[in-house]
Amino acid sequence: MFRILLVAVLCSISTLSLAFDPGGLFKNEILVSRDYEVMDKVSLQTAPVRYLDKERELSGYASGGEISVVGKAFQYVLDHQAADSNMSIYAHYHDALTKNGYEIAFDCEGMACGDSAGWRLLLGRELAGHTENQLYLLAYKGVGGLRGEYVSVYVNEVDDQPRSLVKVVTGGTVATVRSLPQSAGEVSLFYPVGEIEIGLKGLIVVEAIAQALNRSSGGRVVIKGYADGEPSERNAMLASGRADTVYRELLSRLNSSYADVSNGGGLVGQGGNRSQANRRVDLTVILPDEAVVQRDGASSRQEG
Repeated sequence: MFRILLVAVLCSISTLSLAFDPGGLFKNEILVSRDYEVMDKVSLQTAPVRYLDKERELSGYASGGEISVVGKAFQYVLDHQAADSNMSIYAHYHDALTKNGYEIAFDCEGMACGDSAGWRLLLGRELAGHTENQLYLLAYKGVGGLRGEYVSVYVNEVDDQPRSLVKVVTGGTVATVRSLPQSAGEVSLFYPVGEIEIGLKGLIVVEAIAQALNRSSGGRVVIKGYADGEPSERNAMLASGRADTVYRELLSRLNSSYADVSNGGGLVGQGGNRSQANRRVDLTVILPDEAVVQRDGASSRQEG
């Protein structure tokens, strides 16, 4: 019995040691606080903060999108050297995460993140600073977007000193995905070589499209998958597999029998052109009374 307990403790320590450790990335930083929960449900932001003011009694800041993740949860607050810029601190986090195989599922800077007062409301009173100085990212490492390790980083200033708040969830499972409805237009999800899994960013996009279709009685989505390289059976399977995965994920979120979702299958890039631009899935969203516009592509995985 003792041996079983000892093995369990050692496994737990090993798991903790593998977690992303913000304190180990910097020199001469001050660790303001470090909190740990053996099992917790953590909300991680996937979109800019928004301000609701349509109804006066319900006005205020709200999340523009979030995932709820259940797992071992860590929260770090670090004060950085005054000589370091917010951007350099953010870049250090970003580089460390991507070099260790994380996907950047969402990021924003300055006004594009929404008001800093809203972030303080969502993330805690340890934060302050001006809206134009803030930066945020959400990163993920795992398979299929729903299980793995999740890291969010928010950087701003307190009394002219840079501060970062980092949340890390290990052994995490996504319980819910919340997104605002997608506008009409085209969205692209990009993939690394040989990959067909949708990834966390893809799940966020699919949820937004599902929200739009569930609120519309005449919405349509056309899905088309692509692969790069020379035309071959394997590449054709990759292209169609990517489209099929997105198609299934979208159908599983629809509650409207009026939505029209068509899977156009897959195509292989012309002339053996090898690039991430040809490893993608295009989703064309058509909604009643909305003009279709081209959207910036969304990467479901970072190049690996």
